[in-house]
Amino acid sequence: MNASVSPNMSASRQYLDHLPAIALRIYKCSSLEGIVKTVVEDVQRLLNVDRALIYRFQANCGGKIIAESVQDGSCSIQDLDKKNVCFNDHLIHPYWQGGIRAIEQVETSDIEPHHKAMLKQLQVQSKLVIPIFYTAQIKLPFALPTNDGDETSSSEQLWGLLILHQCSNVRHWNHLEISLLRQLVVHMAIAMQKAKVQVFSSWLLESSMDGIMAFDRDGRYIVWNQAMEQIFGISQAEALGQRAFDLFPFLQETGENIFFKAALDGETSVAKDRPYRVPQSGREGFFEAYYCPLMEDFGEIIGGMAVVRDITARKQA
Repeated sequence: MNASVSPNMSASRQYLDHLPAIALRIYKCSSLEGIVKTVVEDVQRLLNVDRALIYRFQANCGGKIIAESVQDGSCSIQDLDKKNVCFNDHLIHPYWQGGIRAIEQVETSDIEPHHKAMLKQLQVQSKLVIPIFYTAQIKLPFALPTNDGDETSSSEQLWGLLILHQCSNVRHWNHLEISLLRQLVVHMAIAMQKAKVQVFSSWLLESSMDGIMAFDRDGRYIVWNQAMEQIFGISQAEALGQRAFDLFPFLQETGENIFFKAALDGETSVAKDRPYRVPQSGREGFFEAYYCPLMEDFGEIIGGMAVVRDITARKQA
């Protein structure tokens, strides 16, 4: 039998030094495909394991391998028949509790016979499994007006598993390696949320019937959707980067600065029956706007945003 091997503790401590760089690479990814690919490749290379993969659960209680990185000479299992890599409910339950599974020697472990046979067929001698939790609710970087003002609480769900296989020898998984992977899947979940928010925000901005704009702390426009172009006759290219009160002097005349300041102070407010006149485009009429602060992840106010609705037709009726 091959002797058990594990990197020494000094080398293991160096793993944690690599965490910021790996996290940065993950955050730079703009898609789920890019995120999971980066995770398995960096983990496989850094920990020098024979196989690193991510298994994603699906709504029908099944799942599939969505990313894999293998050592030279190791076989890929990404296209393995789904039934051969599925997880029964009793196997999944411990991961729901946040538990990990570190198997140093598959041959002598007490795992389910069917699961052991599958691992032996794949020539897996040691295995490590880390659960990946994900907040299903989309948390936008801005707030939208609601009818009742209720806020939906976030719900964490078991999204998938980060799985490591050692096939060439038996391996001891030490606590620093496990600590690295636990932290890494947290960064992965955050990156997934950011990517989802980015896609959803882009869709929301461009599909909204209402105008949506955002401004930084200097009052410069940083978001200007198509509906805003239609209301005021000013294109996105003309608006972005411009100070609101320089581009639209009427905002100062109608006292809109009060609502801008309220948003920057962290308050929400509603501006009703506001007249507008844009000499550049010849557009004029009335609008109403819902203002709120624009915040970063850690609660810092970086600007404000507003949902704007043209009410000219209603006022003239």
